[in-house]
Amino acid sequence: MKYAVPILVCVFLLGVVAYLYNAQHTQPNPGLPMQTITIDGKNIKVEVASTEVQREQGLSDRTALPTGHGMLFVFDPARKVAFWMKDMKFSIDMIFADEQGVIVKIYKDASPESYFNQHPPQIFPSEMPVRYVLEVPAGYAEAQGIAIGQKIVVK
Repeated sequence: MKYAVPILVCVFLLGVVAYLYNAQHTQPNPGLPMQTITIDGKNIKVEVASTEVQREQGLSDRTALPTGHGMLFVFDPARKVAFWMKDMKFSIDMIFADEQGVIVKIYKDASPESYFNQHPPQIFPSEMPVRYVLEVPAGYAEAQGIAIGQKIVVK
């Protein structure tokens, strides 16, 4: 009984630390501009990664991405690109769009295991020049009816 209070205090403090860690690793990167994009009338809040350093960091080391949020990678000029799941901790959908914003490729449910459990790691290529790659939580593209041929409109 005399140890009950110290144990409860320790459990409480561990809970606070876990909460703060998770909150820090799910929040948008404050160094990236936020923008709203639209696909088929659906708004998505995105962090915009437009420099090499920002694109390289991407969503690495985050623990989650809220529904309705994403990261938009912008390439200027449009080019062939390839993504992998290095340092990712959750699954995502990757949506590739050409110079006009037309969706040309979707990889659904790309998982961190595609990097760690395969040799060599799985690569997700654009197959053609793209200007945009949108990363959203796994299952979001299907749940929202996002499909090839639709257009990403950057506001």
